[in-house]
Amino acid sequence: MNIKKHLYNVACSVIAAGTAGTALAGDAAQNSWFKVLDRDANGSVSLTELQTVRNTRFFNMDRNRDLQLSHLEIASNADWKHRFKRLDSNEDGAISLKEFETKGRTRFRAIDQNRDGRITPREALAFQRKVREHWEKSLRARQSS
Repeated sequence: MNIKKHLYNVACSVIAAGTAGTALAGDAAQNSWFKVLDRDANGSVSLTELQTVRNTRFFNMDRNRDLQLSHLEIASNADWKHRFKRLDSNEDGAISLKEFETKGRTRFRAIDQNRDGRITPREALAFQRKVREHWEKSLRARQSS
């Protein structure tokens, strides 16, 4: 086993151990997903906290441990299938860990309105409203054309 894969397997184990019992999907209340991200329970989410949870999701999907998600690995997850094209920024047919982390940083910066390096529940809600309004506007535009 090469060193890169060994370090990857260690990281997977550490992250999985730190999130044991944490539900990432299916939480109906917005409050629940924020609590999952707010790992130190201080009322806000840092980029490190966000990336830790996001990377756990990535590592759980990466069955062959090659640091990339293929169409086959995400085939059973409708959410990932829906986002595949957006996450595969270099359009090589796979989502690399680097691509995934870059999208996470971009999303974090978009949500962190006051640029203090922390996401508050208020910022998260404001961002969700903005996204929802965007999609509703796009849907109305498609329906009227």
